[in-house]
Amino acid sequence: MPHRLRLALFTEIARFHTPCQHFHLYNWLCAAVGKQCVVSPQFPTGNGTVDLVLRWEAHVGVIEVKSFVNMYELGQGQKQAAEYAVKLGLSAATLAVFVPVTDEEVLRKLSGHKQVGGIPVTTVAIYWDG
Repeated sequence: MPHRLRLALFTEIARFHTPCQHFHLYNWLCAAVGKQCVVSPQFPTGNGTVDLVLRWEAHVGVIEVKSFVNMYELGQGQKQAAEYAVKLGLSAATLAVFVPVTDEEVLRKLSGHKQVGGIPVTTVAIYWDG
């Protein structure tokens, strides 16, 4: 299969899976920290809002949720997360990226911290077999 066709197919599959991944992350966060903070979902609709907002005491955190397509799209997701942080007056953001790979080394390399437009963005790669 030609590379462009594979990329287009993977992009379509990723777009289909993102709402499901978003819901599973939201559900997991509610179970993990739901007694300490409020997790508010903004399910993917293409409306330009961040995907998850966490509020606890006087703190607010945001998580943008994406499916990994390629390194360019990963950078775009980091940029989008940083823009949401600025829009909400926050000093940092998190990007959760679902990746169809079980290799811990690949997940580790895709995860990390990066300054994007002066905003620290933490990227967390999460294995997803969909």
